[in-house]
Amino acid sequence: MNNGKKIIILFLWLIISQGYAQPDSTRKVYIGISAGYGFGAFRDELGKINTGDPAGDKSVYCSFGKGFKYSLNLGYYFKPWFSIELGITYKKGLSDSVKKNWSSGDVHVPYNMTGYFKSVKWTSSPQLFLFPSARINLGHKTNPYLKCGMSIGLMNKLVKDSLFNANAPSANNSYTFHQTTEYTKGFNLGVVGAIGLEHFFTKRWMFFFEFDLNYMTWKPQNVDMAVLELSTTSQTNNNNVPIYENQKRAFSSWDINTGFRVLF
Repeated sequence: MNNGKKIIILFLWLIISQGYAQPDSTRKVYIGISAGYGFGAFRDELGKINTGDPAGDKSVYCSFGKGFKYSLNLGYYFKPWFSIELGITYKKGLSDSVKKNWSSGDVHVPYNMTGYFKSVKWTSSPQLFLFPSARINLGHKTNPYLKCGMSIGLMNKLVKDSLFNANAPSANNSYTFHQTTEYTKGFNLGVVGAIGLEHFFTKRWMFFFEFDLNYMTWKPQNVDMAVLELSTTSQTNNNNVPIYENQKRAFSSWDINTGFRVLF
């Protein structure tokens, strides 16, 4: 029997052997704290790398939803088997570098030159997420549960910091440029689903483990770009961004969380 079947059988056994959850009717409110990590999911294309392969350039994918996260949850039992929650999650920013030759089509090159990226570094600022959700409880002292709801992203900001070479064929010269692109504003909304298991070790306190999928995208409303030519320190600012600069950015993730809850 494989591990997947064992997990399903254990989950069903917990439901059948313990019946529905019966929390103290005088304690309907609970508060939880947790920490975890999100793995990037449903990644979007950031650009293409020129590998020299005759078959074509290689696409680069990323989701900015990955990273460490810390959460606070407030819940209320309407019924022993049904509750609602509001979660607030803080996720640390992500910094990722790509040091390869990117295709010339991805480079915002001034003065009608041709060029390619030497290095690219994407940085996302720390973010806040709100998670209103509903929860179905399926156990008693050891309580498996299912949860689904919405995810609302706040404090969105991405910065792309890059160096690229550009050539001026008519003058037979090569230049190095520093390009900074900042993405701000916009509103991201997604959906989240979770499966979890909590265990009461006192009448009020419980330990829990949760696995969830958060599907979310964000399309920036404001994109600012500055290009600095390093040898002359001349700078240009331009809002006519290339094709990859105004697409939606992925913030989806598979998350693993663990923590404590207490009934009030």
